[in-house]
Amino acid sequence: MDSQVTRWQRQVVRTRRLIVEPLLAHHADELIDLLDERVNRYFPSQDVPSSQAALREQFAEMERAANSRDDGRRFHPFVVRTAVGQTCIGRLEVLMHDRDAEIAFVFVPNAWGKGYASEAVKAIINHFELAGVQRFWACVTRGNAPSLRLCERLGFALAEVPQDLELWTYDDGDIVLTFESAGNL
Repeated sequence: MDSQVTRWQRQVVRTRRLIVEPLLAHHADELIDLLDERVNRYFPSQDVPSSQAALREQFAEMERAANSRDDGRRFHPFVVRTAVGQTCIGRLEVLMHDRDAEIAFVFVPNAWGKGYASEAVKAIINHFELAGVQRFWACVTRGNAPSLRLCERLGFALAEVPQDLELWTYDDGDIVLTFESAGNL
């Protein structure tokens, strides 16, 4: 599966309204609105970049991690663009553990309420199902009702923290959700 997954890592995923492409460090300059306090209110403060330079470094670190993981997991960061105008509106991350994958997402405020996050997450789930992922996980900070509703709309269900799988995106107290793949959404 690993060579198959590597092939998928660099593919661009398209929907009617969106383009989901591999994240590169320079995308930080297009996603400066991720520094908006409304975006970061649910993240632990140590995970929130404090400046454009820190955001660039975070993106550079993600780009390096996508190309150099040696712990058996595969990290796939993506940016989300509108198909019309090519405007960067968000970021998705997929961390694969064999046939399981964690998915995380964050979008700029101007993209909220337009269905972009649902559309992008559906597309990336469909994409990784083709690479053999059978179960998806999402960890949502308590109080983040919009992200929780999005996950529930996509068919994710509340779950316990798995004992046989270390969720990289889990912080103590997060709500854990899972989605069992049964074909395309």
